[in-house]
Amino acid sequence: PRLFYHSLLFRHKAKMKRRALIGGLSVGVFEEGNNREDVRRFLQRINDVHLQADREAPIHIKPFDRAGAAGHRLIQSEKDIDEKLDDSNFPCLMESHLDGVEVSCEVFIHRGKIKFLNITEYVVFGYSMMAPPSPEIEKKRPQIRKACQQLIDAFQLEYGVIHPEFFLADDGRIHFGEVAFRVPGGHIYEL
Repeated sequence: PRLFYHSLLFRHKAKMKRRALIGGLSVGVFEEGNNREDVRRFLQRINDVHLQADREAPIHIKPFDRAGAAGHRLIQSEKDIDEKLDDSNFPCLMESHLDGVEVSCEVFIHRGKIKFLNITEYVVFGYSMMAPPSPEIEKKRPQIRKACQQLIDAFQLEYGVIHPEFFLADDGRIHFGEVAFRVPGGHIYEL
């Protein structure tokens, strides 16, 4: 039964985020939402503390159990809630926006330790694409490796391949995005 419940952490984004948070990783603010009113309240709470008078801070709405960007909605205003969401979007994960460069990793784990780490940087040219890490990102390899090991420890992983995503903030902090317990997709083999 332990393995079954352990596997559910990778199939439910809110459970995944809570486990990462308990394990000491930095994550954005998140809650579970059941309807548009929950999204309105969450958007308001995020903006109440964001201290940006010139614009609303965006939030992200994601299905609990989808991979990649499937079902993801960027909400930048109250108007977006009514235009971009319908009953099929619920229940969902609501999370604050994380600024910074997004990277994904391919991590091979043996006996609870990293044996291989590849870092891929997301670059946006009107669409997202992945590229090998820039020299600036490569300099952060030790910190990214440390975050990956912290993730492995938090999820009590012994063997396998994981595909975590992190946001590298300008101030040097690394924020956990999500993790898949599988080999990566998204054209990774073309790199």
